[in-house]
Amino acid sequence: MTGLKAKISSTISKITTYLKEKATPVNVALVVLIILVGYAAWAFFEHSPAANVFCATCHVMKPFYEEFQESPHRQFNCHVCHVFDLETAQGTIRELYLTITGQAPDPEELRLEARLHIEDECLQCHRREDLAKLPLHNIHLEVAEIADSCTFCHSSHLLKPHNSDCTQCHDLERMLEKHKGYHRYAFAITILEEQNVTRNLPPEVLDIIKEVAGPSVECYRCHGETATWNVPLDPQCYVGALEGKTCLDCHKDLPEIDISDDRCTECHRK
Repeated sequence: MTGLKAKISSTISKITTYLKEKATPVNVALVVLIILVGYAAWAFFEHSPAANVFCATCHVMKPFYEEFQESPHRQFNCHVCHVFDLETAQGTIRELYLTITGQAPDPEELRLEARLHIEDECLQCHRREDLAKLPLHNIHLEVAEIADSCTFCHSSHLLKPHNSDCTQCHDLERMLEKHKGYHRYAFAITILEEQNVTRNLPPEVLDIIKEVAGPSVECYRCHGETATWNVPLDPQCYVGALEGKTCLDCHKDLPEIDISDDRCTECHRK
């Protein structure tokens, strides 16, 4: 960016010298017009979200632009994260040449190369303490800091984590097998005792759950508004609770949990 500013300063100096030597009303008006148009164009491409569509004119960028349009960041200009400086401009010219000559890289290769740095980009807008308030973020924040990037979990543009992002670290087969047994585990716990499963709940919430659910507190780790994993309750469950029934009064034969077709963040989104 420093080099670009130096070139701009040099150009302005040359224009000033020219005006002093050959200044006429027409020349002055023409130079002023060029400067104003140039500044307006720069401001548009540097700050307006509407300018992002120009990134998609190159087919290599099209998948990223389409993803970006689905993300909360679509209200920002691309250059908020991708700072446009002299080095970036040189890279853009090179990519244009490769595209014209049919040597453009595969978009997925670019995705792997273009990971955002957590300190330089992500934490310029997102405060670390705010990110840590979300338990799922807090768990993975240390990993992101070691890797120096949030994009191991968050696609740079789409932001919504895919299961393929999770399985970079988590063993898929192990997770599928582990989830299958959750109902059996919950059933055993609720029958035996309320072992430490309630330790993270506020006392007032626990009192309400105990009153409504009786021995079914373990079920509320996954199901219900106070649940850790946000698996919604069927409306009929609330009807049963009002009638004084516990979860196991109705759910006597609990099926195995199959998450093979689900997105991890459907449950793990807190």
